[in-house]
Amino acid sequence: MSTPDNDDDTEGGDDMLAMDERITEHDLSEPVVDDIDQAVDGGAFGDDPDAEIGVALAVERAVLSALLWAPAAVARAITAVLLPKHFVSHQHATIYAAIADVATRTAPMPALVNARLVEAGHYTTGVASLMVSVVSPAGPVPAVVEIPHLADKLLALWYRRGHQVLLARMAQHVRESPVEDLAGHWAQLTDYQHKAADDFYTRRNQLADLT
Repeated sequence: MSTPDNDDDTEGGDDMLAMDERITEHDLSEPVVDDIDQAVDGGAFGDDPDAEIGVALAVERAVLSALLWAPAAVARAITAVLLPKHFVSHQHATIYAAIADVATRTAPMPALVNARLVEAGHYTTGVASLMVSVVSPAGPVPAVVEIPHLADKLLALWYRRGHQVLLARMAQHVRESPVEDLAGHWAQLTDYQHKAADDFYTRRNQLADLT
């Protein structure tokens, strides 16, 4: 299964969004994507892609909105656990990476996050428009006490997508690989799943400690 190219990530010579497009022992899921349709076609979502995408995007926007108004200590604690790869939306991940960078020094207020995006060469028209919507969402900004719970849901959605990706990749091996190689492919993917599970539960426990 091919992975969508994220050529925009490397513009500006910045490693703020450097991402490995291969499955590694640390990443069960696909990297963030520019084209949601490609992710759907690749098997990154389940039987009802529209619903799953909608839920994931809503959770991600809620996390971004909450962090943009969160105290420095809270933002720093959350960004120590969540990574840009946990977001399905490329633009969401871009903004989150800027939030995480600012949070290492101070509270990630919108003006500072926008400035970081400009410095990194990521302040595109789409990102700028999205920043407006997450800074001033249609509904109330989530309270600080809700941020760890939202982050946990975002992490769980990423973990679920990862299993769907692995199943899709195994189905591809079944279609295309010699029968003698199938057991090896299954063992490799199972190993990735076990390592990703360890990573997932470690991060989930870290979020639970913040509640």
